[in-house]
Amino acid sequence: MSFEPSPRMRTPLARLPIRLRLATAVAGVAFATLSVVAVAVGVLTAHRLRADFQENVSTQAENVAGTFHQDYFSGRWQGYVTALGAVARVYTDDGQLENQYPAPPARIPNLGPLSRASNDLNGYGVATVSVPHSPFLLQYGVPDAQLVNEVGKLELFLAVGVIGGTLRMRPSASWTRRFLIQPSAGMLPCVDGRSRPQEERSSRSR
Repeated sequence: MSFEPSPRMRTPLARLPIRLRLATAVAGVAFATLSVVAVAVGVLTAHRLRADFQENVSTQAENVAGTFHQDYFSGRWQGYVTALGAVARVYTDDGQLENQYPAPPARIPNLGPLSRASNDLNGYGVATVSVPHSPFLLQYGVPDAQLVNEVGKLELFLAVGVIGGTLRMRPSASWTRRFLIQPSAGMLPCVDGRSRPQEERSSRSR
């Protein structure tokens, strides 16, 4: 009774040459390993970039709040917004809008509710701090376009690294095939498919 599989039951991969199957297997393992590493590095690095950005926004908000003050005679708010494209709103302690920068009629995006925790909303990193020596709060927003650009470059770099690393593993598959499949030096194939040392064959021939 023969237990050899029927040719109809063979998978498409089994019909491929052994060299191609081995190269595909090695490349697949390399791709999976590099992908896991790239995802881990990408997540950790992107988290670090976002944390640094939010910390920078909070620092800028503290500095800007120190420059905001009301003119004694006119009652108008004055201050200096340092970051390019940044926006700011001044609120009373009960949440009433007192002033904004850029000044009306300019419209600025919604920066969300007042919160002491830094957050990212509508394309802005947002921080809320107290205006020194006053009961007012400053809500400060900085565009996060540069952060998004840096994260995008990071993801592209990691993707190229995974693809390049996988392609570099293909020569290794050829070396593995020669090492595992071809008989080693001093070994001769036997009738049953196994290899036998050349010395053993020579002794029996005597």
